[in-house]
Amino acid sequence: SFTKNCNSMAVAFTDQTTVTTGSITSWSWNFGDSNTDTGQNPAHTYVDSGQYIVQMIVSTDQGCIDTVSQSFGFGSLRADFGVTGNCVKDPFIFTDSSSAFSDTIISWTWDFGDFSIDNTQNPTHFYAISGTYQVVLTITTQGGCTDSDTLMLLVNPNPIAGFNFSTPAPTILEEVQFLDNSSGANSWIWDYGDGSAFSNVQNPTHTYLNVAIMQVTQIVINTATGCRDSITVDYKIRNLYPPAIPKSFSPNGDDINDFLYARGGPFKSLNMKIYNAWVEFIFETDDPMVPWDGRKNGVDQPIGVYVYVVRVTTLNNLSFEKLGDISLIR
Repeated sequence: SFTKNCNSMAVAFTDQTTVTTGSITSWSWNFGDSNTDTGQNPAHTYVDSGQYIVQMIVSTDQGCIDTVSQSFGFGSLRADFGVTGNCVKDPFIFTDSSSAFSDTIISWTWDFGDFSIDNTQNPTHFYAISGTYQVVLTITTQGGCTDSDTLMLLVNPNPIAGFNFSTPAPTILEEVQFLDNSSGANSWIWDYGDGSAFSNVQNPTHTYLNVAIMQVTQIVINTATGCRDSITVDYKIRNLYPPAIPKSFSPNGDDINDFLYARGGPFKSLNMKIYNAWVEFIFETDDPMVPWDGRKNGVDQPIGVYVYVVRVTTLNNLSFEKLGDISLIR
């Protein structure tokens, strides 16, 4: 008989020969690897794993001889595995490549280093937090042998996507700038949602040609680690509108309808003039963001009806002229 350990190349052989007459006087062992021994219960250390035929010849003091041979597979058990995956939230795929010579692996225990355990042969695991994790695979064979393999695994952090719009409520033909608000990234991909070419600029500008709700996507990448993140935001693009003037306004300082603006647009150019009922010139502006505050040269104008004349050109080069009355109340 023989005894071998799971992860040792040494084998202990035991003579179990019996004789009815006389006594055994010699033993001759051939270990199958060109090595021999003459002891009764020898031990032998093999150099290479493999299949060996071991032969023992015994002789008695009566000159009788007998021979016995046994074949056995011999080799070491080795736990081993590989892994693919890089970033937080990536699927980390663990692939078992363990080997057991002349034995069968029957169980796998994975310790992923984040207090998670798995018992499948080739598991997939997701890490929630970046860092370095000690992953241990322990295998057990049908013969009761065990072995372990350990790997220090780096899980890289993802960048965080995020952005704002320079214009919250844009119209067609109006240039919009996208303002990057991401962190941990040094490369950007922008999909404007209208089928136009992508942009790789950190803070790009874009002009929409169609009225729609665009799904704007920002993809951010950390080129050092290859990790990425993305975010998609709905962005409503409105149409262009002709100038619109309210029926009245009340410049009384209560912060409610205190200023007269020419609404609509946006406009490429604008000119708005205000006259009183006696066709006396009161106010003029060429800036859509500069309204009439109900004064002339800093003096409050009386309650009454005033005349406005507005001439505008929209971003798509349409020209409008509008004339009408506006009531000043307080």
